[in-house]
Amino acid sequence: MFPMLEMLTGEKPQICSRISGEEYTALLGNMQGMCNFNFAEILTDITTAEFALMYHAAIKNKTDNEMLTVAQAASILQVTVPAISRTLKNLEKKEYLSRITNQNDRRSVYISITAKGLEVLINNLHRFEGLMTRILSSFSDEE
Repeated sequence: MFPMLEMLTGEKPQICSRISGEEYTALLGNMQGMCNFNFAEILTDITTAEFALMYHAAIKNKTDNEMLTVAQAASILQVTVPAISRTLKNLEKKEYLSRITNQNDRRSVYISITAKGLEVLINNLHRFEGLMTRILSSFSDEE
C-alpha cells in the first residue's frame, strides 16, 4: 500500500519518516499478513457467512431492540436475498437462528438469534479476541 502511494505521488508516506527502512519493511510484511488473514480458520461450528449473519442479527436485536429482516441482512452483507435464505436455512438446522414471519405482512421475515446461536457467536468472538491479543502483544506500547 505504501509503495503504491510513493509510486503514484513520488512522495514517501509520512510514516516512513518516523521509522527505519527495516521497520517499514517489517510493517509492510505484517500488513500483508493481516490482509491474507483467513477469518474462517479461527471460527468453530460456523462459516464466515454464517458468522456475519449471526453477528448482524445479534447486533440489531441488542442495539435497536429489533429483529433483522432478511432484506436488511442482504443489504448489509451485500448479497442476494436467496443467499441469505440459504445461510439462514443452514443456521436453522443448527438451531442458531430462527425465522419469524411478520403476521401483518407475510412477505416480511425476521431473523432471530437463539440462545444456542448467541453462545456460539460469543465463543467465536472470544476466539477472535484471543488471536488479536496474541498478535498485538508482539507490539510495544509505542508501536
